[in-house]
Amino acid sequence: MEHGPVGPTWVGIGAQRSGTTWFTRLLTSHPMVTLGRGGRKEQHWFNRFAVEPWSDAAGTEYAALFGAANGGECTPAYMRLPWIAGLLQRACPRPPLIIALVRDPIERFASSMRWQMALHGGWDDEPPLRQSTLATQWLEQATLGSMYGPQLAAWRDVFGAEGMMVVQYEHLRADPERVVHACWRRLGLGPVQLANVTTPSRTATRRRAWAPSADITASVVAHVRDAVDQAIVDWDLDPSVWTTWARVASRT
Repeated sequence: MEHGPVGPTWVGIGAQRSGTTWFTRLLTSHPMVTLGRGGRKEQHWFNRFAVEPWSDAAGTEYAALFGAANGGECTPAYMRLPWIAGLLQRACPRPPLIIALVRDPIERFASSMRWQMALHGGWDDEPPLRQSTLATQWLEQATLGSMYGPQLAAWRDVFGAEGMMVVQYEHLRADPERVVHACWRRLGLGPVQLANVTTPSRTATRRRAWAPSADITASVVAHVRDAVDQAIVDWDLDPSVWTTWARVASRT
């Protein structure tokens, strides 16, 4: 018999701008799958341990956020902060299923930039020096988000490949039912009918008008190519669905 908080059964770790909000809504449409305290998709609970020391009490505090069976969270920043993997393992009385979504690296990069511009109102009204500072910061973050291979490897080193699922966003878009049902099976649950499958996420950026220049795109491809190739090999991903990446990478 288990005593004390049971912790999360599943944890989504990203990648940012890979459909994590939509996926979480679909995953939790099962009556036996829940979110943690406050019904929040993203707990960001481990952020404070960038400056605070870890303790057993801290682990108990985190586990207590998830009072029900099959509770979990999805915080996309976790994938870019792989040191969190070790803390999550220490906090969980039982290993949760780690779920990562990845997307065409160039499409994800562009979406990340559009999201930053929407979140902060862009840079058009800023003085030139401030414009370049913002653009550089956002481009750096957007590029880092597509370096899937080393990030996933850091989580695999802690939880093992058998304790993870890596889902391609394009497969989720093409067949949400198949992908979500596979996740439920990993949680030991039977299927239910998905609802509101085509409802867009409130964080979608498809209508935002921004696209990287050819020079920036080529530089991003050159920078993340090895990391993307590593993820394809390590997780047997299907590069044929990453059409933008394939087109740009073939010319770079």
